Amino acid sequence: MNKEKKIKVIIIESASELLETLEDAFSNDESIELLGAARDVSYAKKILAEKIPDVIILDIETPRMDGIEFLRKTMS
Repeated sequence: MNKEKKIKVIIIESASELLETLEDAFSNDESIELLGAARDVSYAKKILAEKIPDVIILDIETPRMDGIEFLRKTMS
């Protein structure tokens, strides 16, 4: 049987309700593997240290560090 590769996703979203909604949506999609979800970039860094996603869903306005700045540092 030929299994399709799942899309690996990490969610970084500071709004609790939106984070929960996104987690539920991605968890119920068989083509997606949810690697983790975080409310701020400090926890997201821990997830990214262990797992490499295909996609990062990133809130622009996150506590402690702007989402764009986090993306710049992560991509370098």
